[in-house]
Amino acid sequence: MVPNPIPWLLIVAVLGSLTVAVLLVIVVRSRHPVRNGLLLALSLGLALPAAAFGVLINPWLYEARFAAYHRFYRGIKTGMTTTDVLSLMERHYPAGGPRARPTIMENTTQRLGFFMNPEHVREPNCEGIFLSVQNGVVISKGYSAD
Repeated sequence: MVPNPIPWLLIVAVLGSLTVAVLLVIVVRSRHPVRNGLLLALSLGLALPAAAFGVLINPWLYEARFAAYHRFYRGIKTGMTTTDVLSLMERHYPAGGPRARPTIMENTTQRLGFFMNPEHVREPNCEGIFLSVQNGVVISKGYSAD
């Protein structure tokens, strides 16, 4: 079984970020230009794993299907009718468009829910949008990451 790399990346990112903060405090207080240059270079080298981890845990930064799904979620507002939400989905995911439409997993008088279509990608594939509905109007929304 292959261990999950995320916890190690998180540890490296947190430790790197803390070290960068300490080094930057030392640079601000120090008056030695050579030491400052070396500490700044070290800070940048330690900040890279933190930046890589930040990108890794935010797939909407590099994957189009996540970006489209997040735009759809941000477009949903409380006070919209369920018809408005379904029309919004049609606008974000037109028939024959580049993205596959989300799957409607629940459409009742009290709830409306969507799962992001994995589009032939195995993981992650369970991003969810959950709307609470009352009298055909959205009263709250929630997002569940995979």
